[in-house]
Amino acid sequence: MGNREALLEGAKRCLLEKGYAKTTARDIADSAGVSLAAIGYHYGSKESLLEQAFMASMEEWFADDEADRHEESAAGSLERFQAFFDEVLSTFPQQEALLRLNMEMGLEGMRNPSLGAFMSQALQEGRQGLAEALAGLDPEKDGELAQRVGSFYSVLMTGLVAQYLIDRERFPSASDLTEGLRYVVESARKG
Repeated sequence: MGNREALLEGAKRCLLEKGYAKTTARDIADSAGVSLAAIGYHYGSKESLLEQAFMASMEEWFADDEADRHEESAAGSLERFQAFFDEVLSTFPQQEALLRLNMEMGLEGMRNPSLGAFMSQALQEGRQGLAEALAGLDPEKDGELAQRVGSFYSVLMTGLVAQYLIDRERFPSASDLTEGLRYVVESARKG
């Protein structure tokens, strides 16, 4: 593993252990076993390295989850919805540090315009991925519809992360979510 890769791995470890605000360049260099100057040489700045490490961690989480996913149910169906959330919610205990980090970086982005712009772009990529995974929508082909559907699922996912971190005792299951969605859709059809 070269210095660039070692720095990325070290930054991922530091982010998950210490969080965004408490991770220093020295922490990363020490974790990676490289010189402090290597951060600037390979990534330009600590912030750029931390952003790339965050994205790599998120991609690994969803790549691991997607490898296990069986998309036998139709796109947009309640069956796919429940199967998707069964799988994702089952990973929350192992991904707790990453869930906290996601919330921390989102909140920190409100005070830090550069981080805010990065998190906004990461959120947009998440919306697109959710529209594709759950509804089978192609963001390029389906444009505004994919944006709206992805936004719906993104709001749901963000709320789930917050509820998991705050109130695990009453945290909903995928079945709870599916039944809630079923009720809302059926009620809307009647109204």
